[in-house]
Amino acid sequence: MNLGFTGGANAGFTEAYKTADWCLFLTNDCILENIGQLPLKPAIIAPKIMSRNTKNIDSIAGYYIPQKGLLRHYRREEEFYTNTDIKYVPGTGFILHKDIFIKTNGFDTSLFTYWEDVDFSIRLQQFGYQIYIDPDWRLRHYIGKTCHKNPLYTIYYYQRNRLRISKKYTRGVFRLQLIFFVFKDLLKLVCKLLTKKRYKDVLLLWTAIKES
Repeated sequence: MNLGFTGGANAGFTEAYKTADWCLFLTNDCILENIGQLPLKPAIIAPKIMSRNTKNIDSIAGYYIPQKGLLRHYRREEEFYTNTDIKYVPGTGFILHKDIFIKTNGFDTSLFTYWEDVDFSIRLQQFGYQIYIDPDWRLRHYIGKTCHKNPLYTIYYYQRNRLRISKKYTRGVFRLQLIFFVFKDLLKLVCKLLTKKRYKDVLLLWTAIKES
C-alpha cells in the first residue's frame, strides 16, 4: 500500500531512531549547508531555509491561520517570537527528537502529502513539546523539485488537506469565518483554472472538496 510522503517519512524516522535520539529530516530537494546545536530536551527545530541559489530566506518556521486556512512563512527571527498565530515547522526540513515521534506517532498517513507538517506541529505542541528556531541550522531548498507542479499534488492533495486540517482545528465562529474565506479563495482558483481552460483540474478541485 502506497502511504505517500507521510508513510515514507514515518518509515524513515522509525529506522533512524533505532540508533539515534535525533533525526535531521530533509525532502529530496534540500541540502544541508550548516549544522547547529541540539537542545537539551526533546523538541522540534526549524532551521533557516534558503531559497534556491540566492540569499533569500524561504523560511524560518511558519505560522498557520486556521480560520482562513492560510499558511505563511517567517523570514525574520523576530517575527517568530512576536507573532501570536499558530506556529508550525514546514516539512521541507527540520530536526526532531525521538520522544516526540513516539508520542505523536509521526505524520498522519491518511493525509498522504501536504499539510501533514501543520497537523504534526499542532499535535506535538498539544503534547507540551516546543518548537525552536535555530538559524545556525541552515538548509538550501530547490523549490518545486518534489511535486513538479503536478495538479494531483498542488490542487487535489493541497486543497483537500487544507480543508481537512482547517476544519479539524476550527470551531464555532472560526468555522464560519473559514467557510466564508475558503469559498472566496476557491472561487478565485476556479475562475483562474477556467480562464486557462484547465477543465480537468476544475474537476480535480471539486473531488478534493468533496473528499475533504
